[in-house]
Amino acid sequence: MTVRVLVTGADGRIGARLPQTPGVSWIRASHAELDVADRAAWREALTAKRPEVVVQLAGMTSAGTDPGAMRRVNVDAVRLLAEEAARAGAGIVLASSAAVYGDRHERPVDESSALDGVGPYAESKIAAEELLSTAVVRGDLRAAAALRIFNVFGPGMRDSLVNRLQSAVAGPPVPLRGPRGFVRDYVHVDDVGEALARAARGLEPGWLPVNVGRGIPVDNQDLAGSLGLTEGVAFVWADGPPSFSCAVVDRAAAVFGVRPARGPTAVGGTL
Repeated sequence: MTVRVLVTGADGRIGARLPQTPGVSWIRASHAELDVADRAAWREALTAKRPEVVVQLAGMTSAGTDPGAMRRVNVDAVRLLAEEAARAGAGIVLASSAAVYGDRHERPVDESSALDGVGPYAESKIAAEELLSTAVVRGDLRAAAALRIFNVFGPGMRDSLVNRLQSAVAGPPVPLRGPRGFVRDYVHVDDVGEALARAARGLEPGWLPVNVGRGIPVDNQDLAGSLGLTEGVAFVWADGPPSFSCAVVDRAAAVFGVRPARGPTAVGGTL
């Protein structure tokens, strides 16, 4: 059986990498084609396209974005989607973020860990998840999942520390906090695309948050080593507070068969 999946923000960095997957028929909507902050636009899209699942990729991430604008796109738009999806009988897969957990940890977090993210972006993702979980619990929405995506790297991910370091061989050195105190779980954008496809195809009734990462903590010293970079050329060490963000990925593997494997590699490797 093939699932019809409407993807918002399909022209974005992750949307552009969604795979052709057996059992999934993508219905792509760019930012220009679907204004996610407009109820009428949602109703028209859901009525005309008749998706069984909506993958909500559209959103704002920039730290410099006006908090009000971020809330309209990341929270209010999800409220509209939830209400219109309930009316249309569609399920929802939300592209959420590891930011909901914050970065003040000592070990990998699972989906039962406290949501301790700070700042407008993390708070908007927490609020969006709460909207969806409440709608499911109330019985208004039949099914929703939030994929809590960890640090994405790879083609098109220009803000990723991995990508910035890869580009640093031809530019000024990148300041790296560390060497051991800054730890992240790096997941390739194509593995994220596969996770979104599998979640859309396998979405079951109920509410389900799911971590999407490799489950491998990588500190900055190990990152620089895996990329084959030289101190003083591609990067310089900088001071900063400890920061740890890494996923427990058992649920993604068990529920959706998602097992991201690609990690950061040296220049000429498989980014």
